Amino acid sequence: MAERGKKEEFLRIGVSACLVGEKVRYDGGDKRHDYVSRHLSRMCELVSICPEVAIDMGVPRPPIHLLKVGKHFKAVGVDDTTLDVTQELSRFSQQMAKQLTDLHGYVFKARSPSCGVKGVKIHNATQSRYEKGAGLFAQTMLHQYPLMPIIDEEALATPAQQANFLQRASAYHRWQVLCLKRVSLSTLQRFHRQNYFSLMMHGVESLRKLDGCLASLSQNQRLTRKQLHSYGGVYMRQLSYLVTPRRQAVVLKRLANLWKYKIPEQDWQRLRNAVEDFLQGKYSLARSLALMVRSQQQYPLEILQNQTLFEQDLPGC
Repeated sequence: MAERGKKEEFLRIGVSACLVGEKVRYDGGDKRHDYVSRHLSRMCELVSICPEVAIDMGVPRPPIHLLKVGKHFKAVGVDDTTLDVTQELSRFSQQMAKQLTDLHGYVFKARSPSCGVKGVKIHNATQSRYEKGAGLFAQTMLHQYPLMPIIDEEALATPAQQANFLQRASAYHRWQVLCLKRVSLSTLQRFHRQNYFSLMMHGVESLRKLDGCLASLSQNQRLTRKQLHSYGGVYMRQLSYLVTPRRQAVVLKRLANLWKYKIPEQDWQRLRNAVEDFLQGKYSLARSLALMVRSQQQYPLEILQNQTLFEQDLPGC
């Protein structure tokens, strides 16, 4: 598993600039988020962006909101209805979406008219009612990168959610690396095997859907983009389910049982005891997995070669 506290420089995460303490809000303030600014910044390379500052609206500036006119959305002034920055924001969003190909995740500011992922108020022309949706920049990123983990800071409220976001970002990075190659069915099957127990941590039942997706793919020498995207969508969806102690225990039992009849009884019993100690709260997940790693080093199993589960941090480690 990865060393705790070591900066994972390969992960590049986009963030709304106000979340890291930059005073770019319309009122001249910020929305500094403790986890993003203190912890995520130590583990990843952050790319901070404020669309409204980038299009030269200034700080402070008149606040804007989204307005639905027919089938289209406009970004207009809250107090000054003649202020319309729709074209500028849309142009910036399209340009940035094309440039940010090397990101592995994005944390946006919740409910912002430019950056909100969901729940952004979209008024109608009469201002009498509103619907909810995504901000202009966030919506463009969601469309351009449907597999990338894109969330707002409110989805990082708990340690489990924070760990899940990093797991998804790491998984998306692995997926990007895979897609740079010539991907045959055998290449995808190997990728699936290497990530199998990491994926299992997010649920056995849902993992069967991913197994089924892989089984349904053509035996062609090279997979089509559509086939790859089909698998990738289910792969990233599987990782969106939070890891729980029950799911961790299921994986530990599966791992221990792989060595049954393949190693001395005394060594296998030690693995089983480690699982029981984990269930009783005596062992951490890290300590239990460390025993599995040592067993793999001493009694290597082909199915566990290059397992990503042994190379990453997980809740409870």
